[in-house]
Amino acid sequence: MEFSSLMIQIALFVAGLVLLYFGAEWTVKGATTMAVNLGVSAIVVGVTVVALGTSAPELVVGIIAALGKKPDIALGNVVGSNIANIGLIIGVSGIIAPLSIRKETLKYEIPMVLLTALALFALSLDNLLSRIDGAILLAMGVIFNILFIKKAMKDAKAKKALEATLEKDILQDGKKKSFFQSTLFNFFLTLIGIGFLVGGAELMVESASKVAHDYFGLSYLIIGLTIVAVGTSLPELAASTAASLKNQGDIALGNVLGSNIYNIVLIIGVVALIYPLHVGEATIGLDLPIMLLFTIVFIFFLITGMTLVRWEATILLMGYIAFMVILYLRETGISTFSLW
Repeated sequence: MEFSSLMIQIALFVAGLVLLYFGAEWTVKGATTMAVNLGVSAIVVGVTVVALGTSAPELVVGIIAALGKKPDIALGNVVGSNIANIGLIIGVSGIIAPLSIRKETLKYEIPMVLLTALALFALSLDNLLSRIDGAILLAMGVIFNILFIKKAMKDAKAKKALEATLEKDILQDGKKKSFFQSTLFNFFLTLIGIGFLVGGAELMVESASKVAHDYFGLSYLIIGLTIVAVGTSLPELAASTAASLKNQGDIALGNVLGSNIYNIVLIIGVVALIYPLHVGEATIGLDLPIMLLFTIVFIFFLITGMTLVRWEATILLMGYIAFMVILYLRETGISTFSLW
């Protein structure tokens, strides 16, 4: 691939990333407003539509990759995103300001994050994520969502805060229009958002694939673990960093915990149903154990003192940098480092 062609592919990748960002924003805003207008509980909307929206880029990228018979990108994207969410996003956010965890989060989200990571690792040990495995992960997602809704309904403070957020950020414009106009407008906004998501994912997957094979000679898995994973995690990085700057550590933690749960149960679940995933020895020997290790260390830091302090965040960030170095050494054949 010539240098000019490489620049074009990089530009297409960035364009795809921009489309993914706005697609996710508009899809969530449109779908949320429609749901509330149609009488759906604000709690249900917040726990489902808004929460799922944070994983929308990874989901659409995974589906596009699976349909294009490039499932390694989908698997690498999820594993890489979950590692980046903890090592990069929590690392940076925790260095900016210590992150405190709520007792409710410790009771619900923390066990779910660990359970989903363990489930993905266990289901991958036979070198295949089958359609049955995908169905199991999706079933876990449904159960978790029900638990989230029940938890939110019991948490009066969280319920009031969520309803206020929806009122201020999402329904403000809708109040100026009639019910029909608002619903119709947001229906089209949702459709446009979905179109942007699909178009952006297509651009990202195709451009990343061409750069990987034609210019750098890298595998689809490595591209998914690195460039695509970091790219689809940028919205969470921006949101969590902004939350840390405002000393809203619980929001930064919530973004990452929710994303890591849905990345596995929703994205891998859906992708495996579409196109069963072969899981290579490198993934079982290094990538998945590293994801588990990051998850366990992250949880350990949180439960010891109920706060992630700066030195702990620095360890997570340095660990992520070390993981990137290990991936480079593995891809270039310098090292075949394995944890399993």
